[in-house]
Amino acid sequence: MSASVAYALPLVILCALYALIGARAPRNYYILRILLSVWIAVLALHWIVSKAAIIPLNEASIVATGAVTGGVIAICVGFVLANSLHLGARRPEVAPYISPSRGPEKRLDKYFIAMGVGILVLVFFKARTITAGVEGVNIPQALRVALNYEGADWGVIKYACTFVYVSAIYLVTRSRNALFRQRIASYLALAIAIAIAFLTTQRTAIFMLLVAAAFCGHTTKALGKRQMGAYAALLASLFILSGVLLKKAGGIDLSFWANVQAGVQSVLYYTLSPLSALDVALNSSLEHTDGQYTFRFIYALLEALGVPNSTPLALTQEFVKVPLPANAYTFIHAPFLDFGWGFLVYLALIGAALGLLFTRSRPPTYLIVIRAFAFYPVLLVFFQDQFLTLTSQWIQVGVYSLVLESVYSQWSRARVASRV
Repeated sequence: MSASVAYALPLVILCALYALIGARAPRNYYILRILLSVWIAVLALHWIVSKAAIIPLNEASIVATGAVTGGVIAICVGFVLANSLHLGARRPEVAPYISPSRGPEKRLDKYFIAMGVGILVLVFFKARTITAGVEGVNIPQALRVALNYEGADWGVIKYACTFVYVSAIYLVTRSRNALFRQRIASYLALAIAIAIAFLTTQRTAIFMLLVAAAFCGHTTKALGKRQMGAYAALLASLFILSGVLLKKAGGIDLSFWANVQAGVQSVLYYTLSPLSALDVALNSSLEHTDGQYTFRFIYALLEALGVPNSTPLALTQEFVKVPLPANAYTFIHAPFLDFGWGFLVYLALIGAALGLLFTRSRPPTYLIVIRAFAFYPVLLVFFQDQFLTLTSQWIQVGVYSLVLESVYSQWSRARVASRV
């Protein structure tokens, strides 16, 4: 089958599905439109870039593009079936308005901001400990190498970092309809969280936080074109900056425009090479992992409890040449290794979970926060599976959101009761 058909047929199918969802679906299907938009853009761009040889990139066969299309359809079907279980009227989602008179909760905001500052200091000194003996501009790269390849670990600090990320998004969500001066505290909390994410040098944390910040006010209401363009430009700029600092694209010793050129090529390669890598994987003999990626969290828990032969599989994959080296394989690869073509059932269940998450209209703040974070794995489907391979992360997001909701509710009730 020709390369043109391998791209054109999936694009026609996904565009038709997007038109159907956009025309007839309720507002809480917005996340599906994001999913479809990502793959329509990636497939079209992959076709153009590989055909025009803008960067070295192998074309994808119908096996890879068909698997991706089937996976997207499976998520959409699961979402629609689960979401349709909600029998109540779907009213427009209304964000909670934070009254200026709720002063006691402002004090609680300050406590969480102070906690964020304390954790930022801890992360800084822990980073210095991990990179002892390294000086200057080499510190970020040395830290990333130590964490990813030399067995270094943040320890319990990483759980505290996730709490800071979630609390920052919770504060931004609570105050997003208030006056600007009443939102300053939430922006400060977000700035501290971003600083921590950058200090950790983990792109997953950086982009998860920024995506949640972008979507916490738009879990069902579409971002405007200007907002979407601004966020896309910001994410691309941060990606390029992190690549320069970590010496993955460009370098501090190069000129500004040389770094921009290298950065743009890096963005294109990181965005498009996973589809080519998936094509290589699906057209070769694969060693199936029998659910070890999907249930990786359970293996990690068993290992922590001392159970023998329970070491979880590493998330870092082997490199393949496409023709340059790539070791990310889109959201299809991990479930395909686990379940073969049964990955379609896995993705339908993921879609069902998202459908249930987006069922309620007028959700409480904690649920809006969880929804905002849920956009991250959907936006990263072109890169790798970020659903159940990050189970621990999603459990933390859910638990911390509930804890914050409970703390703010109890604090408010206690202050009101003290005045009676």
